[in-house]
Amino acid sequence: VLNDVVSNQVAICCGDGDGGDAQTNQVLKIVQERGKVYPSHGHWQGREIIRASIIGYATQTEHVELLAEEIIQAWDSVQKVPQ
Repeated sequence: VLNDVVSNQVAICCGDGDGGDAQTNQVLKIVQERGKVYPSHGHWQGREIIRASIIGYATQTEHVELLAEEIIQAWDSVQKVPQ
């Protein structure tokens, strides 16, 4: 998590530098294709990021946990692919 979370926006990146930007985009693509959660992309301080908005009275802990699990699983699979 790159930013101090003071509202509902979380900026997430994977890896370091240009290679990390490519990995971040790969992770986001995998998460979106799986279709369980749908974070968006963005740019923050020169980096590619996964942007997640967590807001709403109906948001439960399990929703946030699912988002985290999806990102972690996608990151694990990206790290296993030779670059």
